[in-house]
Amino acid sequence: MDPIALYRRAWDALKPNLMGWVVFYGVFFFVSLITGGLGIVLMPNAHRELRDARAEARGPDISRLFRFDRIGNDVVNGVIFIGATWLGGMAAGIGASIAAVLLEMLMPLAAEDRYSPVDNAKLSVHYVLKNLGEAGMVFLIASALAFLGVFTFCLAFPVILPLIGMATQIYYEDKKDEMDEMAKGMGLLTVGGDR
Repeated sequence: MDPIALYRRAWDALKPNLMGWVVFYGVFFFVSLITGGLGIVLMPNAHRELRDARAEARGPDISRLFRFDRIGNDVVNGVIFIGATWLGGMAAGIGASIAAVLLEMLMPLAAEDRYSPVDNAKLSVHYVLKNLGEAGMVFLIASALAFLGVFTFCLAFPVILPLIGMATQIYYEDKKDEMDEMAKGMGLLTVGGDR
């Protein structure tokens, strides 16, 4: 898979409703800022809306960012992601980035709600380690875009965040059958979900 083409596909998916996505991610970014990063709990909802809006060829619905019917699992997925990146950062300077790469698929998996949060993390790590070059390139592009957002004093984040989110969601959707096969091979049990 060509990571540049992935981001082009993400841009093409966002363009028809770009202002809606800017507002959606602007709200998400604002909530994350005022809660000290606790907006990570809303990340599975953001991925659910990325998935659904793309499938239905529509713009985002901000109210879906604040659905709390799966809050228990969403909190655990968020804690796993934040905890792993925090511990990685404590262990080594680049440890947070390594943890973020390894958990690159965690939030799209959380959005599906097919596996337990711990199994989501295991599956993400397993998939990324097996496809490290490809997953690493997707993450490097996301990191470069995030750096651009910081360089613009966060002014570009309302456009950059949905682009990174959509690219990650499309990447997951392209690989989800492969990941489900990996999950079977790992003996992970499905717990329900949207599929």
